Amino acid sequence: MEKAKKELRSAVLTLRNGLPAEEVYRRSAVIENKLLRVAAFKRARMIMFYVSKGNEVHTHGLIRDALRLNKTVVVPFCVDMHHRIIPARIRHFSDLKEGDFGILQPEQHALCEADPGEIDVFIVPGVVFDKDGHRIGWGRGFYDRFLEGAARGKVKIGLAFDFQTVERV
Repeated sequence: MEKAKKELRSAVLTLRNGLPAEEVYRRSAVIENKLLRVAAFKRARMIMFYVSKGNEVHTHGLIRDALRLNKTVVVPFCVDMHHRIIPARIRHFSDLKEGDFGILQPEQHALCEADPGEIDVFIVPGVVFDKDGHRIGWGRGFYDRFLEGAARGKVKIGLAFDFQTVERV
């Protein structure tokens, strides 16, 4: 099973990494427009976003949109040595600086931890998703462990290009 997950992750990453930048932006814009119309997103007071990197579905514009809409925005702060995520509030996109793994996150000295119980919607990253909401990430388990406790019973939305969705993970 683990070998199959690794192979699927690798195959999808090859496809995603092969997309030209302009195609990533175009496809991300379509996804962004759809997400902005989702009822749960519109209702949400506090939203946790992943901060996109490389050829992931871009979230930078979504984060800026949510801030402009006066939503409370939370992003992950990764504590590498403990393999855990701290949900951190931001007030401006400029609060984000490059951190572990080259991902933008708040600086540790300015960290404002959010109560996960107050987060209404979780925008979740992933390499592969299935139709039942399961995901394959990068394989370190940061998000899985975090979501297991923090997002139980909450709205979770995975952003992915069409080729990242399969029948079953």
